Amino acid sequence: MLSEAIKDVEIASEHVVLSCSEEAFTISAKGELGDVEVEVPREEAAGFSCTEPCRSMFSIEYLRDMTKAGDLAETARISIGNDIPLKLEYLGSADLSFLLAPRIESE
Repeated sequence: MLSEAIKDVEIASEHVVLSCSEEAFTISAKGELGDVEVEVPREEAAGFSCTEPCRSMFSIEYLRDMTKAGDLAETARISIGNDIPLKLEYLGSADLSFLLAPRIESE
């Protein structure tokens, strides 16, 4: 599901925003062609923990490459925070972990 969401949002921008609230995990992008948002409600996630709302922006190119390993795993675990590296773990017959530095937004 993660790789499908990345494919959906990459149409709009080269950067993706991952955010988490008590209600949902959201993947979104804004660009010249429009805005795209994929929301995974708490009830639809296999496991969900969000201690406080957070938001970070990442390069979609690197994130897309990381999600290619998802076909080999049964479960994906995403750890995010406010402007800190993303940790993407695939758990299954072999465990894989990836770290991706955020793109810091300038004001």
